[in-house]
Amino acid sequence: MIHLGIKINLGLCNRRSLKPPIQESQPLADKIIATLLIATFLGVIAFIPLDVFRFHLFAQPSAIASVLGLVVYVIGWYIISLSFKVNTFAATAVKHQVDRQQTVIDTGVYSVVRHPMYTGTVLVMVGMSLWLESYAAALLAIIPLTILVVRIQFEEQFLRQELKGYDIYTQKIKYKLLPFFW
Repeated sequence: MIHLGIKINLGLCNRRSLKPPIQESQPLADKIIATLLIATFLGVIAFIPLDVFRFHLFAQPSAIASVLGLVVYVIGWYIISLSFKVNTFAATAVKHQVDRQQTVIDTGVYSVVRHPMYTGTVLVMVGMSLWLESYAAALLAIIPLTILVVRIQFEEQFLRQELKGYDIYTQKIKYKLLPFFW
C-alpha cells in the first residue's frame, strides 16, 4: 500500500456548509430567497459565454480589466474560505443550529463585516464576469446581488430573534457586507 500523505478532516466533511441550500427545517422565506439567489447566480454564469461569443453587448474588457477580474475572483474565494475556517456554523441555509450550540462568531473576517461569505460571493460574481471578459455579465450580477441584499436583511432579522448575542454583535460590527459602505 502506498501512503500519499493525504489527510482528510472528517469534521469538515460532516459540516452543515456542505448540505444542500434548501433544507427541511429552513424557513419558507429563506427557501424562496435561496432558490432565487442560486437561479440568478447560475444565470449570470450561463450568460457570460453567451455574451462573449454571441451577443457582444459591450466592448470586450481590456487585458488589464480581465486580470483585475481574476484577482477580484481569487480574493472573493479566499474570503469565502476564511469565513468557513473561522465559522464552523456557516451554512447555506438560514437556521439556528441549536443541536450544535451555535454561538455568534466575531473573530477573523467576522470582525470586519457580519456576512463575509456574502462579501466573497459578491467579489466572485463580479470578478468572474470581468475575468471572462463580459462587462454585461458584471452588470447583470446586480440581480443576484439585489437578492443577496434581501437575504441578508432576512438573515439579520432571523439571527436577532434566534441567536443569543447577535444584537450585541451588530452593535460591535457595523457593516453587513462591505466595509465602510454597508
